[in-house]
Amino acid sequence: NTGRGTMDLAQIRDTEGQMRTFAEFDVIIDGDIDTAMQALRGFQSAIALHETRAQRTQHSVEDLVETERSTANALVQAAKEVELEMSRMKEMLTAAMTRAADAGK
Repeated sequence: NTGRGTMDLAQIRDTEGQMRTFAEFDVIIDGDIDTAMQALRGFQSAIALHETRAQRTQHSVEDLVETERSTANALVQAAKEVELEMSRMKEMLTAAMTRAADAGK
């Protein structure tokens, strides 16, 4: 009979030189798989946490960029208004100088 029952009784030497049956190796391997699965779940949790933190950071950066963009737009608008006002003042000064020159003739 070459069934599984016979194989479970067969013994092989493990890495430390101890003789073990296939059944004992199954128990060891199952324990290793459980440990590996726990570690994997731990890694998955850590990855999820880092993804959440990354998303929060990204949202914070996006908010900062939007604030800076708004500030820059407001400064550009203020600069345009100042430029327009300076242009009006220059026109008024030119007109006043022209009137003064005409009055002096």
